[in-house]
Parts: sequence; structure tokens; C-alpha cells
Amino acid sequence: MLRRLAAGAALVAALALAGCTPPGPTESSTPVATPTSEPPSEEDLLVEARAAWDAYRDRLDDFGADPSTATREGLLEVATPEVADALLVNFEDAAERRLHTEGTRETTAFEVSDFSSGPASLQVSVCVDLSGERYIGDEGTDLTPPDRPNQRGSLVDLVRAHQGDNYLIAGEAELALTDSQNPCD
Repeated sequence: MLRRLAAGAALVAALALAGCTPPGPTESSTPVATPTSEPPSEEDLLVEARAAWDAYRDRLDDFGADPSTATREGLLEVATPEVADALLVNFEDAAERRLHTEGTRETTAFEVSDFSSGPASLQVSVCVDLSGERYIGDEGTDLTPPDRPNQRGSLVDLVRAHQGDNYLIAGEAELALTDSQNPCD
């Protein structure tokens, strides 16, 4: 799921806590359908998916600002167990290295790219502006790589939570800038 990186690359991996890119979807990420009397419209699904994405990003921003506060329970409120566990490893590593983030990311584009599974699961493409966020090391040193792009496009898989009607993040895969699904301009 997560590869152990060489010592020099480990710092960069810990810094990725700001992106906290969880693993891609796995076979065990099984959506649970919630029966309803009337299927939700695509517009309703878009609103629900965006609310789930915003809650996820807010949680990552909070834990990124102080990685020592990250908890599995807090991550399970916005992500599947597989994703929560992978993220927790990143936050624990960042806390151990005394790294954190300052500032915030802004979602500049959000599009549902696959409604085919209906309300049980969705795939969205997002564009996130990274320019307002910095990686900060011990003693306040800015460790943000100078060549980090200002935008990141990703495909994000969402599944219905086992309890409730909200969505959880089930996987996120970064898109190349040249990918036709990348919503970043």
C-alpha cells in the first residue's frame, strides 16, 4: 500500500502529508448501497459529493497543521478504513519528524466524472490550488519544494458510508497535467 522510501525521499514523503494522497481504490473498498424511495438526482449527488470532499480536505488541513492530533477515528469520519489507515501513517511520520503545514489548499474545480454506479459510489475529478500551503519543518523552516506545481489534479473515488447518507473518500489518484480528465487549466 505505502512504499518505504529511501532516507532522503522519506522527508518528501512525510511532507506529502499536506497532500495526504491515500492509496487508490482497492478490491475491499466495497460501496454499501442505501435503499431510498426515490433515487437522488445527479445534482443532489454532486452536492453530497462536494460536501464529502470539503469535509475530507478540512480534516486533512486540521491534522496537517498539527499532525500529532491526527486520529484514526477522526479520519474514519471522512474516509474508508483503508484510506484512513494510510493517512494516519503519513500524519504519524510527520509528527515524529516535527513537520506540519501552514496555510490552506483551495479546490478550484470539482466535477463528477462517473455517475455509472448511481448513488452507491461516484468518481470525481478535482483541481486543488496548492499555492497557499507551505510545508514547515522544525524551527519554522519552509521545506516546500521550489518545483512543486501550484495545482494538482486528482481522480477521487467516493463510496456511501455504512451508516448514514454521507460519502467517504475511498481513493485518490493524482492526474498528470496532460491527462484529459485533469480539470486544472
